[in-house]
Amino acid sequence: MKETKENSEDLWDGRVISLWSSKEHKKYYVMAFLLAIFISECLSYLVWLEIVEPFRVATYKNPTPFMSHISYNPFLAFSIYIVLNYLLSKKIFLKLFLLFYRTRD
Repeated sequence: MKETKENSEDLWDGRVISLWSSKEHKKYYVMAFLLAIFISECLSYLVWLEIVEPFRVATYKNPTPFMSHISYNPFLAFSIYIVLNYLLSKKIFLKLFLLFYRTRD
């Protein structure tokens, strides 16, 4: 399959998610995945900062409450890729950079 501009934006999640889902609901699946990663990350920081007591498999040294670091890191990397791809494709990242750069002076 030759990548074009039209289908290259769809490749970041299309190959993985479209194996099990319909195209109409793909956006909801991606947003639910990102929300779950966000909640997990917030809980990890709350445990790491000792605001919340460790629960499930979390400890103060390993604050990931739902899975080990070996399992968690690929999911986190994939979610970072999705968010950065979205920000760069919509040029939101550039607008935020320019906003913070201008307010710095």
